[in-house]
Amino acid sequence: MSDRDTSHTATPHHAPSRDPMHLPGRLFLGLTLSIAAIIGIVTRAEAASAPPSGPITGAALFSNERSGAYLCTEQMMRRDPSRCPPYGPSARQVRLAFLRAQLPNPLPSLDVTAIEAAEDAITPFTFAYVRVLPAPTYRHPEEAVADLPPVRQFLAGDNWVTVMGSLDYHGELWYEINPEEFIRAEHLAISQPSRFSGVVLSGQPRFPFGWINRDVYTSKTPGGTP
Repeated sequence: MSDRDTSHTATPHHAPSRDPMHLPGRLFLGLTLSIAAIIGIVTRAEAASAPPSGPITGAALFSNERSGAYLCTEQMMRRDPSRCPPYGPSARQVRLAFLRAQLPNPLPSLDVTAIEAAEDAITPFTFAYVRVLPAPTYRHPEEAVADLPPVRQFLAGDNWVTVMGSLDYHGELWYEINPEEFIRAEHLAISQPSRFSGVVLSGQPRFPFGWINRDVYTSKTPGGTP
């Protein structure tokens, strides 16, 4: 038996090429993909934050969930209210912040016409009776258009206000009852104070007299026909 030749020819091993552009190319590709991802995120965020068209009431902020099966935490409500029902921690604050963001900035200037009292008026003020309740007031008529909460509401009782001025806002008459406090004209009835008054006595009257504070009938003789 002859010895078998176990010798073999070694295959040369080639190290991977050290292309000087290989590593920078990978870095460039990774940087390009990162920038594209950032642009996509910003674009989606801008689209999500864009105000919807048509009337805005704040309802579009929240999900349509009404079953009461879950509530969002305050952090989730502020971060992504579209995934939360319209109730729960901070829901009111989130809605108000959204509605205020829809107001024009700055608010439209108001051409208020001052209401001046007549020359023979008893007082220098014009008074009005609040007759249609509830009667909300606003800092600016635009806040009513945006469905923001009123400054206050007259809910019950006899209420009187002073009327400082009037204005027409988008075809609707408003009254200014305090600085930066407006109310729709439909809630007010302009009134004039009573002109009843007494006289100043300069001396003691010749005859005794008294005040009658109820309805009576007079006659020429005691017990006579009225």
